[in-house]
Amino acid sequence: MENLNETIQFLIQSLQTYTGNNPIWILYPVALILIWFLGKKEDRKLFIGVFVTECLTIFNPFVVKVLLDVFGFGTRFVRFLWIIVFFITIGYALTLLIFASAKTGVRILTGGICLALIVTLGIPVFRGTEDFPYKKATNAYFVGQEILDLSSIIHSEGIEQPRILSDGLLLVYRQYDPDVRSYVSRRILQKIEKTSEEKFMKKKKIKDWMKKIVAVYYYHDYSLPAEEFQSLVRGSKVDYIISTTRELDEYLSGTTMYVLGQTENYRVWKVV
Repeated sequence: MENLNETIQFLIQSLQTYTGNNPIWILYPVALILIWFLGKKEDRKLFIGVFVTECLTIFNPFVVKVLLDVFGFGTRFVRFLWIIVFFITIGYALTLLIFASAKTGVRILTGGICLALIVTLGIPVFRGTEDFPYKKATNAYFVGQEILDLSSIIHSEGIEQPRILSDGLLLVYRQYDPDVRSYVSRRILQKIEKTSEEKFMKKKKIKDWMKKIVAVYYYHDYSLPAEEFQSLVRGSKVDYIISTTRELDEYLSGTTMYVLGQTENYRVWKVV
C-alpha cells in the first residue's frame, strides 16, 4: 500500500467483500451497545474486548499495511476477518434483549421483532441475488481438471521442486501441488498488482534483472529483446514459464524455448 488513504480504501473494500453487502451487519454495532447496557461485567469484558482487539488489528490501517506486507496478496487479508464474531455477538445481544423483561408477553413480542429484523436484514442463500457457482467434484482432489493437467506437464521431466514464472494461477495451483516454487514471491506479486510499471521500475530494493523479467511477463512490455529475456530467466533458474496470452507466446517463440505442453487456457514453455 502506497499511502494511508489507499490502505483505508482497501480495508473498506475487504469488509464489503467479506460481508457480501449483507445489511445484517448493521446489527453488530447495535449488539455491542446492547451488551454494554444489558450485559454483565463479564459480558462486556468478553465482547467489547474482542471488538477493541479488532480495532487494534484488522480494523487498524497501520496494522493492515504490515499484514499485507508480511502475508502478501490483499485477497488473503479477508481471511483475517473471521475473528469478527458478529454472529455470536448479535445472537447473544438479542437474547439479552428478549429476556430483559420478566413478562412472557413482552418476551414473545421482542423475540418476534428480533426475528423480523434478522429475516429482513439477512440474505438467505436461497433468496440471494446471484447463484453460487457450485460444481460437482470431478476428482478426488477437488480441483479443476486443468490444474491436474498442468501438474502432469510440469512434472513430466522429473525436475524436483520446479521453479515457474506464473501469475495468480499459482495460488490455486499450489493448493494441489505445493512442491512447485514461484519465481516471484507473493510480496512482489502484491506490489505488481498495486503498482504501475513506471513506479515499479523505480523501486531501489528490486534488482534490475528482476525488473526486466517482471516488465515482460507481468506488464506485457515486450521491448526487451526476447533472447535477453531468455538469458535472464535461465540465469534465474526458472524451469517453466506459464503463458496465458498469444502475445507472450509470439514473443517467446523468438527464442529457443519451446512449448512442453498445453491445456485449454495455458501453455507451459520450457526454459532452455
